[in-house]
Amino acid sequence: MLVSACANGATLGEAAEVLNEDGAKISRLTIIGDKDVSGGTEREGCDGVKRRQIYKVVGTLGKNMSRIPPSRIADELKNLGYEDAPKNGKSLVVVKKEPKITFTITPQDGIPNISIVGKTDCLTEE
Repeated sequence: MLVSACANGATLGEAAEVLNEDGAKISRLTIIGDKDVSGGTEREGCDGVKRRQIYKVVGTLGKNMSRIPPSRIADELKNLGYEDAPKNGKSLVVVKKEPKITFTITPQDGIPNISIVGKTDCLTEE
């Protein structure tokens, strides 16, 4: 019986690399101003030694979101291989299947008016 090396899926490091690359592309979009970018790992919601990587961008989407809708960010992520997922309230959600990464794009009242949070699945280092 042959077992593929990919059978176990991506490691946290591999998925984090993709997340950080995709997140950096979104954080460089000129339609988002006054950006605050952060990231790291968390164990919340993960079993045992598993962790997930987070990439977060908070900023101002244009002067008026009616001229630059949050779906524009989802479109940029779709260009990077993400697909639409069911909405979560007023948030738009896109998912990359391999490695499994989810970005949630949430409009906010006031300034900053947009939050973009990317997360990997809960994974192990190896």
